Amino acid sequence: MPRSDLQAFVETMIPIMLEAGGFAAAQQGRVENIGKELDGLNPADTEYVKQRDRAKTVIDEQVQEKLLTAARAALRGTSVRLDAEEDTPSVKLFTASDAEVTLVIDPIDGTLQYLKGSELYSVCVALVSGGTMLAAIAYFPKWEKLYVLDEDRKPYVCQYKNGERISREELRPPAALTGRTIFANHRVPRQECLAAQFEVIDDKDGSVTWTESFFRCMDGTYQAVLLAGPQVRDLLPGALIQAMPGGYAVDFDGKPISWPDGGRVNGIIFGFGEVPQSILDCLKGV
Repeated sequence: MPRSDLQAFVETMIPIMLEAGGFAAAQQGRVENIGKELDGLNPADTEYVKQRDRAKTVIDEQVQEKLLTAARAALRGTSVRLDAEEDTPSVKLFTASDAEVTLVIDPIDGTLQYLKGSELYSVCVALVSGGTMLAAIAYFPKWEKLYVLDEDRKPYVCQYKNGERISREELRPPAALTGRTIFANHRVPRQECLAAQFEVIDDKDGSVTWTESFFRCMDGTYQAVLLAGPQVRDLLPGALIQAMPGGYAVDFDGKPISWPDGGRVNGIIFGFGEVPQSILDCLKGV
């Protein structure tokens, strides 16, 4: 995808995401959980995890429609496949199944947090092609803060006020790693082995969300974030980590991740510097 087209996409989507995020924020606390069916039950899933995965509101659908309409206009002339969270009318605008570029959309990443009145939810959009994350945008409406991996392949954080950008700074890696703590979702195997080497924080009760784990990795509180079976659309903050100096995103064998065209990733590790060998030793052969 030409850099000029990528730049045009990012510049088109950001104001739409600000507007859509403001709409979502204004409706927070006024909508109910209409729920959705799970693809399948995992015996390892706790009640919290099931609630998290089932959570859905009409705002998810309405925000997705705003994003899809804008993205289709921004990508006109480009063959695009779609990986979107919800099944909404504008999904039919994206019919290519073998396109080189994939549009990834999560209209409300953190719907359960949204329903609970938390600030930890975001509006997310990305483009993936040839195993590479071309662009990623995550907007946190309650903070008026937007994180973006744009056409120059560098990650930035932008602060907004009343829709106007007031600052833009390149994201930098942590000065130091402050402990032996890692985050591993409950589907990561060999948890006992990992726990013998690290303090392991999981997602079973929601005391630490995936979003929080990414930010704690960015500030050096967590040495690494390990996720088994996540959707690509849930990993956009991790793409920012990968793009920072010294950042990495690898599979459970320690090989650089090749971003799939949507769907799930078998296993992925994010962090800075070198992947701890003890983590790779624990996950060897899984």
